[in-house]
Amino acid sequence: MAKHTSQSVLSYFPVTAPFKEQLERAFGAIDGYHPVGKIRNEGLRGLWSHMRNLRGSRLIIAVEGDNSRPLVGPLRLLAAATRVKQIVVFWPDSTHAPMPWWQILPILWSCGAEQVVARRALRRVQRQARQPSAPRDPAPKVAPPRRHAIFLDANLSFGLSAGGSLGHIKGVIDGLIARNYSIDYVSTKPMPTETDGAVHVKIPAPRLLAFPAELNYYAFHRSADQVSAEAARSRPVDFVYQRMSLHNISGVGLSREAGVPLVVEYNGSEAWTAANWGQKLTLHDDAVAAERYVVKAADLLVTVSAPLAQELEDLGIPRDRIVMYPNCIDPRIFDPARFDSARRAALRDRLGIAADARVATFIGTFGMWHGVDFLARAIRRLIDEDPGFVARNKLHFLLVGDGLRMPEVRAAIEAPPYRQFVTLPGLVPQAEAPEYLAISDMFLSPHMPNKDGSIFFGSPTKLFEYMAMERPIVAADLDQIGTILRGEFHGRTSAPPLARLFPPGDETAMLEALRQVVAEPEESQAMAERARDHVLENFTWDHHVGHILDRMDTLGLLTEEDAGNGVQGNG
Repeated sequence: MAKHTSQSVLSYFPVTAPFKEQLERAFGAIDGYHPVGKIRNEGLRGLWSHMRNLRGSRLIIAVEGDNSRPLVGPLRLLAAATRVKQIVVFWPDSTHAPMPWWQILPILWSCGAEQVVARRALRRVQRQARQPSAPRDPAPKVAPPRRHAIFLDANLSFGLSAGGSLGHIKGVIDGLIARNYSIDYVSTKPMPTETDGAVHVKIPAPRLLAFPAELNYYAFHRSADQVSAEAARSRPVDFVYQRMSLHNISGVGLSREAGVPLVVEYNGSEAWTAANWGQKLTLHDDAVAAERYVVKAADLLVTVSAPLAQELEDLGIPRDRIVMYPNCIDPRIFDPARFDSARRAALRDRLGIAADARVATFIGTFGMWHGVDFLARAIRRLIDEDPGFVARNKLHFLLVGDGLRMPEVRAAIEAPPYRQFVTLPGLVPQAEAPEYLAISDMFLSPHMPNKDGSIFFGSPTKLFEYMAMERPIVAADLDQIGTILRGEFHGRTSAPPLARLFPPGDETAMLEALRQVVAEPEESQAMAERARDHVLENFTWDHHVGHILDRMDTLGLLTEEDAGNGVQGNG
């Protein structure tokens, strides 16, 4: 049951620490923050109960960025279920305005109209997804080369630009530009890169008023089709690259209409993720049908881990149509030399971390498999069992991020005496992440196996960022994480390790690995230097994109002039 507060904030995603400061400057003390993205995992009944139990003088609907503006309508509907006296919308520029209760009427009217539009769009995609799909034979080959591609990202996301997915999108776009391609980034999301050669072709955001919420993906689908097709007509392309998107098959039609290859980035089933790490989709079967249709129609599938590649093979995809290469980094961004001592000291001071503290950092979304709740319990145990070790070595833990597991993290370490040893700054924009890594003395990667017993299929972007920032790493020896940190991905099996590894979920082993890093500073630093060398030699986005282009060349998806722009490897 939600706390009865006098003044609270309603948002879809957790708000960042800087935005919290803006809110509190405008309204004074805030008694509670209520991110709907977390609450909705309790189901509709839990969400309704949470809203009904919100009382007080004011409810502030927080809109952190321009990209979040479409969420105001749905949040306003939820706010109508509360028992607060006043509803106010707080906009990205720090202006705010009251929303009187009568404004709910036009929103309800729009809900009815959106329901009709979305249902029609759903039926259209259902019919198409039931059709057999397969790559064209022979595969389309563009001649002459245009050196231009469309990156289609039809995922609906209206929150903070942060996390590994943003780094991946930026990395692939920048990698293609470095190989002399120009890119149209077609998406409703903000432009992920400032690199010259990329153009943002924005898909208008839907109003998000259809119910159930997933229907809005189908209303959006039609806009994605129209905008991407217009982009392809305005400037011919060599290929379409689509990041697999929930409830979306736009890339198939676009590539067919343009007569060019379709490359699909597959990071796992969104339907499976929702069912196992959140709440099962209302339109689960439709989501699965759309995923299968796109996978089978793609000329090439790109994925980041061996289990995901095997998953595609199990769906009947030939191995030569699958490129597997892990996530990577941009060495210009994740470079410890970017941050001088004064800049690092300033950030520590702002966070209230002592200049001489030895900082052990985790950064990421507090999701199901990231293990941050396990980490919080291990920190608590270390402080309980050996406070002298923590004090002597001036250990301080920096856990950057927010997400589903934040309540468990707070429950473990929020109270004295633990809180003085831990800083929880909340979410930070992706562009600021390297600076938080730069103030750290070691990194923590406590990832956990999948609870259903399936093979861990992740390729954590933060792992490679840790390696690039040249600090010792304590990490769970979990599938690809262990393979990378033992240097085995490219067949190197006898070299010294690149991190201190421990069995996933083993608190005792994790704390022992942490103690080793602290007790052996010279050896730990040498290990960190090896990790940086290894990531620069093998895991930059240039390597990743090079493997994609190599395989496209092998399959005849590039012209002779395009061919040879990749790198040879074991994709």
